[in-house]
Amino acid sequence: MRFRSIAAVTIVTLGAAVGVAGTADAHPIPFKPFHTNATTSGHTVKRAATGGGFNGPVISRPDYPPEDYAAGEVCPFPVHVDDPVNKVTIEEWTNDAGQPVYDVGYGPLNIRVRNNWTGKTVVRWISGNANFSYPDPTSPILTGNEIAVTLHKGDNPPNHLYIIGKRDYAAIRAVHADGHTTKTLLYLSGHPEDLCKTLAPR
Repeated sequence: MRFRSIAAVTIVTLGAAVGVAGTADAHPIPFKPFHTNATTSGHTVKRAATGGGFNGPVISRPDYPPEDYAAGEVCPFPVHVDDPVNKVTIEEWTNDAGQPVYDVGYGPLNIRVRNNWTGKTVVRWISGNANFSYPDPTSPILTGNEIAVTLHKGDNPPNHLYIIGKRDYAAIRAVHADGHTTKTLLYLSGHPEDLCKTLAPR
């Protein structure tokens, strides 16, 4: 999954980037289920409301549009990101006000990342399971493995494009405020690959 810009979590982007392979930023959620780039791409994160109820699931199939990041935004060099294979399914549960309470994303997904200076390109599978919980109205948390997590220069830590593998695990919090999304890596275990290092010019 991709966790991109969660705000786009269109649910990875950021991954997985959990808009996350993974937007977040998700790509969009800031995780993509995944990409983390907080966009889980295709699924727009809605503000959670107070109130009871647990309804669902509602099934959707997110779209992860190609993304370009300037040098210094994610990696020291400009990168292009797309997803040649995307058969992700999102299941969403909501409260009685129709706001998200819990999401899960799964299904075949890969991420293709290119260093636009050198042309070097890699493809990674990020077909894991990604879970989104909403402990706070503006701060969803993505957890899972086999996702992509895109961390921008304003995130914590900044400037990484992680591929969270089968034997890895990550938890990422995305905070939405004043039209901006900031991601924080809460937990990371295993040996994730950082594509900013893999694709760095030799």
